[in-house]
Amino acid sequence: MTAFATTAQYRAKYATELDDGTLAEWLADASDIMAAEMGRGGVDYSDPDEDFAARLMRVCRDMVRRAIGDGSSASFSIPYGATQASMAAGGYSESFTIGNPYGDLYLKAAERRALGMTGSGFAVAVPSFGNAEVPDD
Repeated sequence: MTAFATTAQYRAKYATELDDGTLAEWLADASDIMAAEMGRGGVDYSDPDEDFAARLMRVCRDMVRRAIGDGSSASFSIPYGATQASMAAGGYSESFTIGNPYGDLYLKAAERRALGMTGSGFAVAVPSFGNAEVPDD
């Protein structure tokens, strides 16, 4: 399967210190996850028009960026991906909570909608205990 985004397309938007081979693997993995999710959601991605191809590329790039970070040497001390940070002064203390510490590839809800997967993916199970009647409200 061909990845939905190329290394050149990724580098056009995001900075990274990864070599092209490693970056290509990340993009291929993200594309594989996207294809599997779209397949489960009944979305045909086999012959995308220009608009849908652009969305596939954008989502693929964004998935990889969430996983690998921004690759920059920022001058401030809050790391990329931090969802919480706290600092102190006197005895110096600093702590962070990283949103994706293991670099997992995943689709956000907005990305699912952009790719045409509108179903919630949730099911409700109501337990039944014998022949108990459910009261009418």
